[in-house]
Order: sequence, then structure tokens, then C-alpha cells
Amino acid sequence: MTGSSADTSTDRAALLSRVAELCRGAGVFGSVEVEGDAVSCAAANPEAEADYRAEATADGWLVGFFTADRWLSQSVEADLVHTGDKLHDLIEEEMVDQGLERKLAPGDVVHFRDEAKRFVFRTPFPAGTPAEDLAKALLAYEACFVELGDVGESEEE
Repeated sequence: MTGSSADTSTDRAALLSRVAELCRGAGVFGSVEVEGDAVSCAAANPEAEADYRAEATADGWLVGFFTADRWLSQSVEADLVHTGDKLHDLIEEEMVDQGLERKLAPGDVVHFRDEAKRFVFRTPFPAGTPAEDLAKALLAYEACFVELGDVGESEEE
């Protein structure tokens, strides 16, 4: 490998900046920020207390939906139980709608509570995933989750 860690750091910063730019341009998020090695896109519904993130890892990327709100997470889970829909199928459909062809198996979307006490739904992406594809994945997650549980609802409805 011929690049230095500074080159890698610069490349990652440029990629994250591009992902953030594309997500801002979509107009579906409350706010979009680059935070360290991640792009964080706040849910448009301020009551949702959730965000969509693309986080760099040692071997690629993790794209997903994060919330510290137990009720919000449970409302998503309840919708999936009641409809019988499989989350990986819903996210895959939204990826296709965004122009991102990616087959997802049941294990490709994991759900757990992390060390920061957030409820996480996320999918891994390989290293080298272009900024455009990461942005499409974030937009697919948003399009999927805004229809689930109370993520897209507000008190005004």
C-alpha cells in the first residue's frame, strides 16, 4: 500500500464530507453533521430523538438507525411483528428505490442495544464503498424507518 495514514485520513474526511453534502441535498433529515469518522443525520421529526449514521470501521462502514428512546425502538419492533415484514427486505427495497443494488440476507441487518445505551439497527458495507452509495444507504434507511413505528409521526398528526 502506497498511501500514508494522513492520505487515508484526508480521503476519509473528503468521503464523509461528500456523504454529508448528498444527505443535506436530499432534504429529508433534520440536520446532517460530520462527527469524527461518521456522518450523523438527525431524524426530521424532532420528537423521534433518532439519527441515521454512516460510521467508518477498521474494515468498512456501518450504516444504520440509532435511538436512545426505548419506546421508539419498541414501536418499530411492534410494527414489524404486526405486519410480518422482514426488516432486511424493507431496507433492500428502499435501497433499490435509491438506485443501490444490494442483496441483504436476514443477518445483514442487526438490531441490538449498544454500549451508549442506544437501540441500533444497522448494516455493514465494505471498505471502498463510494460516498454516493453510503448516502443512498442512509436515504434508504430513512425511507424505511420513517414508515415504521412512531419514527415519522409527530404530535401534530
